[in-house]
Amino acid sequence: MSGRPSGYPKTGGAKRGSVKTNTKAVKDAIRDVFFDDLGGKAYLRKIAKKDEALFVSLLAKLIPQEIRAELNVRHHTLDLSQAMIDAEARLALVYSSSIAAPFTETQIIEHCPTPVEANRSKDV
Repeated sequence: MSGRPSGYPKTGGAKRGSVKTNTKAVKDAIRDVFFDDLGGKAYLRKIAKKDEALFVSLLAKLIPQEIRAELNVRHHTLDLSQAMIDAEARLALVYSSSIAAPFTETQIIEHCPTPVEANRSKDV
């Protein structure tokens, strides 16, 4: 077996996703000829009128071969009246328990402004 043994990390070579410079150079040259020498869109219009089959074959190469999509949708209806009944039952269970519900033992501080405080807030 030639090459590196199985299990050893890859060293050297082209990195995944890198652009080959010769391919890029060829594409750039074709693009330059198309736009500068042939006229770009005007050239494509001329081809479309003269050789419709060629133009359609070029167009077909731009369209993806296959489009695959999966869509999983769960449709869940909510009965609000039943949800309220269930919530009320759960609250009743919490408050009927021998264990205190959270925050029921906290001190409530009530504050109503006195006439002097009410006048001060108007002056500000």
